[in-house]
Amino acid sequence: MEKIIIDNNHDDLPKVILDKEANIFEISGKSFPENAIEFYSPIIKWIKEYVENPNQETIFKIDLDYFSSSSSKKIFEILLELELLTETKKNITVKWFFEESNDVVFKRSKDIQEVVNVPIEFIEKTK
Repeated sequence: MEKIIIDNNHDDLPKVILDKEANIFEISGKSFPENAIEFYSPIIKWIKEYVENPNQETIFKIDLDYFSSSSSKKIFEILLELELLTETKKNITVKWFFEESNDVVFKRSKDIQEVVNVPIEFIEKTK
């Protein structure tokens, strides 16, 4: 399975690493692309393929300082795909990093948690 590495120098696009062999799954930075559907489509496609033949353990890290409402919908879609792993004998954990001072991002992430059936561990970032 080809890995996806998006290491953007743009302030509006997140860094993305999806590497099954190295067991690294991460979205970080800021996410407010002009077209969230276009940006996240290959990522969601990759996740769907990964869920068909996942690693024994998947730790998916989300470390977003900011994400738009359109990005929020796509992150929700990613987590819905990962939810399928809870129906298998594979382990899935989402580690969602947040800053205490960033109430908006934390509230959005908690709202997503309420609707998906994926174990989410919220981790406060230290400065």
